[in-house]
Amino acid sequence: MKEDENGDRRGFLDELASHLDQIALKCTTSEEEKKEIDAYLRFAKDNCKDQGKSAKAFLERKMHDKENWVNTYVFKHPHFGNRTSNRAESSHASLKHALGTSSGKLKTVTMKVAKWSMIESAD
Repeated sequence: MKEDENGDRRGFLDELASHLDQIALKCTTSEEEKKEIDAYLRFAKDNCKDQGKSAKAFLERKMHDKENWVNTYVFKHPHFGNRTSNRAESSHASLKHALGTSSGKLKTVTMKVAKWSMIESAD
């Protein structure tokens, strides 16, 4: 990174981190994301010794794994503080236990699901 007149690199790192935060956590549309990526790359090009090549490579690696950025998706949708899938997994396990089998006649399975549903809603 190029140093500012005081020799302080921290300001540059904070600015790059700020752009990454915007991309990962705040952008809700692809247009916003593209605009913030362009700003990140412009800043890196203007302030990095390698003209932003390493910053661009870093961003490309991160964008390749974009689906693994849980917070990106968590903050885009209301989640009411529940950020795990435990409730869905628990319900699924309870249903599997109540059915007792993973195969069977449609009528039998439907009746078991209906019975399980009534028991679960009573709790």
